[in-house]
Amino acid sequence: MFIIQRLRVVLGLDTKKVPAVLPQATHMCNGFQANQTLFPNPPVPLATVELQIQDLATAEQATKTGTKGTVPVRNAKLAVLVTTLESMRMYVQSLCDANPEQAALIAAAAGMSIAKAPGFAKPVLGAKLGVQSGTVNLSANATLLVGRGVRKKVTFNWEVSADGGKTWTGVPSTPLSRTTVTGLTPLVTYAFRVCVTVSTTVGEWSQPVLLLVR
Repeated sequence: MFIIQRLRVVLGLDTKKVPAVLPQATHMCNGFQANQTLFPNPPVPLATVELQIQDLATAEQATKTGTKGTVPVRNAKLAVLVTTLESMRMYVQSLCDANPEQAALIAAAAGMSIAKAPGFAKPVLGAKLGVQSGTVNLSANATLLVGRGVRKKVTFNWEVSADGGKTWTGVPSTPLSRTTVTGLTPLVTYAFRVCVTVSTTVGEWSQPVLLLVR
């Protein structure tokens, strides 16, 4: 049985790159709007967040003119937005703590990320973007899932979800601990999970791994 550890929610913002902050903040705001049943009581009204994003975008554009004083104004707008997003992050963290089994999915629905846990050489399931758009390469930790020295037939079962884990679609099982999922929609965050069948015994599904497909 897998041990469910506390997952730490992070914003994943690089505040030194305002042009990158703006789309990420918009992505978070859209996540809250699209999943209001998950986030019924955000600490800051979404209309306020949208206004702060627009204010920062306007202030950032003003810095392109080189006019004196535009950079400090932009930085002040950035600080306001980051403070708001941190409040939203703490709200999402509280929801994740209350529902640890769904923490990764909740964070992804909010457009946020999960910090990598230190001290683990290889996770149960890894997901990386494939070379072609809309593809993801999955790799399972066979040692953790199966153990060592197992001589019975082992099959790796894979599933993918495009709606935050509400529904799952099976991917063809494989005899190896890796597979490639194709035909995914770019700019959609997918959840992936794996379990193993040893002989005729089906194991538990792993915790979902989230990845934004390119």
